[in-house]
Amino acid sequence: MIKSIPYFNYNSIGLFYEPQQFYKSIREEFPDLRYNQKSCDLVFIGRDCIEKVDFNSLKSLCHHRSMILIEGIYANRRSSEFWKTLITKDWVTVSIDFYYGGILFLRREQEKQHFRIRI
Repeated sequence: MIKSIPYFNYNSIGLFYEPQQFYKSIREEFPDLRYNQKSCDLVFIGRDCIEKVDFNSLKSLCHHRSMILIEGIYANRRSSEFWKTLITKDWVTVSIDFYYGGILFLRREQEKQHFRIRI
């Protein structure tokens, strides 16, 4: 996630994650980032927070160039169901499943695609 911020030139990030140390390390490396805005370039959902996120609030945080990174998509049944439901949403165009996590893109101009990568 850290490398994607400068690569995609993200300015705002939404974090659903518990440990405060994570916030601190991101703030130190990227002091100009805005956090939990109404519209985020990058949304990160930690495995412990998946159950706290609903689809409507997630969609409202994103715009058509947003990236959503989800940790632990197969950690338990709820996480797996959350992931499988998200990739079927019409507003999600690209999904990348790398078992320990998943990445979603919402690019309207792109065909719907699903990639499965085993690391």
